Amino acid sequence: MVEIKKLEEQIEKNFDTAAQEIEIIETWALKRNEKLTKRIEWISRKLELYLKNENLKTLDLPNGIIRIRKQPDKRINVDEELFFRKATDDLLNIIPESVKPDLLKIKA
Repeated sequence: MVEIKKLEEQIEKNFDTAAQEIEIIETWALKRNEKLTKRIEWISRKLELYLKNENLKTLDLPNGIIRIRKQPDKRINVDEELFFRKATDDLLNIIPESVKPDLLKIKA
């Protein structure tokens, strides 16, 4: 019985050791992947800046094609009350029982 108890303790110790090793490996992998992700983001920003500086929308390279999509500018009115006081009728969409800024006319 004593021998069985020692072997069961050894099995439990092996599982505990394996669990600790797995945790160490997962932590290492997370740290390593975080560094690689930051590197990917840095390279992507550099490529985007290069395309903007060269006024290019597409660049065909041996390893793939880089494309930049133009996103429309986003308008956000922080103080709507101030906007409504100074806005003219052509900058507003009047909907029964509500008034909203006409973002397309503001943008133009």
